[in-house]
Amino acid sequence: MTKKLLTLALILMANAAFAQKTYLDLLVNYSPSTFYYGDANDDLKDYRENLKGLQAGLSFQAGITERFTAVAELYYMQKGSQFKSDNPINHAKTKTRLHMIEMPVMARVHFGRVYLNAGPSLAYQLAGKVKVEATETTPKTETKINFGSGADEFKRWDAGMEVGGGYELPFKKTMRITFDVRYHVGLVNISNVSEIYNRSFLFNIMISKPWKKNPLARTR
Repeated sequence: MTKKLLTLALILMANAAFAQKTYLDLLVNYSPSTFYYGDANDDLKDYRENLKGLQAGLSFQAGITERFTAVAELYYMQKGSQFKSDNPINHAKTKTRLHMIEMPVMARVHFGRVYLNAGPSLAYQLAGKVKVEATETTPKTETKINFGSGADEFKRWDAGMEVGGGYELPFKKTMRITFDVRYHVGLVNISNVSEIYNRSFLFNIMISKPWKKNPLARTR
C-alpha cells in the first residue's frame, strides 16, 4: 500500500512539474491604439481613428501550479490616436504618437490549451509628436510633445490594466506557438489640462522554447 501511494505521489508530482509552463517569448507585434477623452468629451469619439503601432520586447511566463502561471513583460510600444479631418477641434487630420516603455505583470489561468490573463501595467513615456495635416488655410505642422507639469505638457508616467486571453499550440515536441489577444485600459489621465487616457489592443503571436529553470515553481 505504501509503495502504491508513493508511486502515485511521484506520478502526480511529475505531472504537476510538467504542467508548470515556463517560457521566454520574443514579442514583435502590431498594436492599434487610440485615446479616450472622458465622458465630458464623448462627442469626440465619432472623429477618432485607431493609430497603427509597434510592440517589441520580451514576455516571461513562469508556472506556479498546474493551472496557474505568472507573466511579466517588458517592451517598447507606440501608442496614440488620430482625428479625422472634420473634427471639431482643429478641422484637420491630426496624428498623435507616443513612444513608451511598458511593463505589465499578469496572472494567467490555464484551461487546457486556452488561457485567460489579467493584471496591472506600468509605463514610462519616452517621447511623442503631434502631426497636423495641411488644410486650405493652414500648413502642415509637426510638434514635439514635452513632458512635465505645464499646461502644454504630458505626464511621463502611465498605468493601466490589461485583460485578455490566448491559445497555446504545441510545436516540435517541446516548443509552442501562442496566439494572445489583450485590451489595455489606461487609468491615468496623461494630460495636464484635459482628459486623455490610453487605450490599445495587443495582438501577439509568439514561438518559444521552455525555460530551463522555473524560479516560481513550488518547492516539493
